[in-house]
Amino acid sequence: TTVKVNADNSVYGNKVIVKVTASENGKVTVNVGSNVRTIDVKANKVTSIDFGILDAKSYEVNATFDGGKNYQTSSDKTSLVVSPKSSTITLVDFVNSYVYAQNVIIKMKSDVDGALTVKVGDTLQTKQVTVGDIVSFDCGILNVNAYVVTIDWMSGNNYIPFQKTTSIA
Repeated sequence: TTVKVNADNSVYGNKVIVKVTASENGKVTVNVGSNVRTIDVKANKVTSIDFGILDAKSYEVNATFDGGKNYQTSSDKTSLVVSPKSSTITLVDFVNSYVYAQNVIIKMKSDVDGALTVKVGDTLQTKQVTVGDIVSFDCGILNVNAYVVTIDWMSGNNYIPFQKTTSIA
């Protein structure tokens, strides 16, 4: 008896689908990391297994055919990588120039949840953002000068970190 397992690489946020084929009818147990599914398979038919959305990282995929009383146990393995998803931070309201004695407020919107950090000159602020919400950073009244504005979003493992640099003069 033989079993074959196939898994395509994926991007975080997309479902991971594993395909299994066995040479006989029976049960196959498939492990993707610590995620386990046991399914019934038909001889020489491809069976797809939905493992849902998995964290971004590398996985070993193991498939084991349970031979029961009539067949030998068989196994196969492969690997797959779930890559981090990209993210975007949109500047909703941002002026590249300002008049002294006015508060400088930067408004942004994110397509993912997480912590967003804005640095203007030596001032650093971090706020939690939720998908689609607009978050405001009040930079206060700045001295007359040119400032570099750095926007960082540290995403953990599932998203690609985002950084944008612009200036206020």
